[in-house]
Amino acid sequence: MPTTMANGLCAQFEDAALARARLADAFDALATLAGGTTALMFSLLDGRPGIIGGAVASELQSVYHQQNWKSSDVLTARVRALAPDVVLFAQDFLPAQLIESSAFFQTYLAAFDILWGAGWVFDLDDERWALAIARSRTQGPFHPEDKDLLSRAAPRITRCLALLNANAHAHAKGVCDALDTRGRPYIVLDHMGLVSHVSARALSILDNDALCLRESRLVSSDPAANDILQSISTSAKFGALGAVNVATAPLAEFFIKRTDRSPVMLSPVRLRAPPLDVLPGAQILLRLSDLEHHPTPRAEPLKALFGLSPREIEIAQRIAVGEEPATIAAALGLQTSSVRQVVKSILVKTGRRRFGQLVALFSRLPDMH
Repeated sequence: MPTTMANGLCAQFEDAALARARLADAFDALATLAGGTTALMFSLLDGRPGIIGGAVASELQSVYHQQNWKSSDVLTARVRALAPDVVLFAQDFLPAQLIESSAFFQTYLAAFDILWGAGWVFDLDDERWALAIARSRTQGPFHPEDKDLLSRAAPRITRCLALLNANAHAHAKGVCDALDTRGRPYIVLDHMGLVSHVSARALSILDNDALCLRESRLVSSDPAANDILQSISTSAKFGALGAVNVATAPLAEFFIKRTDRSPVMLSPVRLRAPPLDVLPGAQILLRLSDLEHHPTPRAEPLKALFGLSPREIEIAQRIAVGEEPATIAAALGLQTSSVRQVVKSILVKTGRRRFGQLVALFSRLPDMH
């Protein structure tokens, strides 16, 4: 019977890891099967606000931040010191007197009808997390048989959560690899709101004024742009749900002005969907668009995709940066009519009809710079 019940506790987490169920539903099912009211997981690292759980998790997180319960949270500090992967009950390490006298228990948790808890701590990417199952005052504390049941289920649930995080890592890496293949400039912010990666192309856009990197943070001399950059950093740290709770502005494209140069446009996008956007790893990708840069396609794809000759490749690369036939002819020492003939050949080989379509096509190919 205990093994069968343990299988039931794990089933929905395994389905969530395989994208067959919602993670929130898995936490609700865990709470129900374990005889509790709610289940959730949270980071034990200082300054990490993320909470993942079932139906009440978003409200728990919202009230926690709005009422600044961090200063009264006696639970996190004590849980942080526990050994990993060992199922414990709240009464095992929290004296009854502490529970009865703590505002965190008697006001904050009591508002959600939570008093007794069971759970364990575990590591995700070297960051310590806790998973807790809560019971109300009327449901009473957990019993020894509950510990046996949860001890059977805990390792499997932890592995499912690790798999979910690994899948999120793989998705983020795939996005970055695709941008690298096309030579696009981008910057990645991690779960602490810090810069974890700057692409080679993005390095050429950074400077010491309009947009620069200092102590792993993006900053700008433009106060308005700097406020936006700080807001994006907070969004990366809090996740989509937490960002709403602390009234962080929604992610949106914006421009940073530069002295004697065209502005640079930044487009922030989340690499992970909620609620996985509070787990450790890459969180927000900032795509950079340097309005002075004209992508120049590499020779290899022009030859492989369209069969262009060396002369056609040379002219195609100049078309991509916006040069007209007369300008190309002057630069290469050719007659304009000769360049127009090559352009006609390129149009036929690429299946395009107009010069402007060539510019659009070539701008989407991997950039040689």
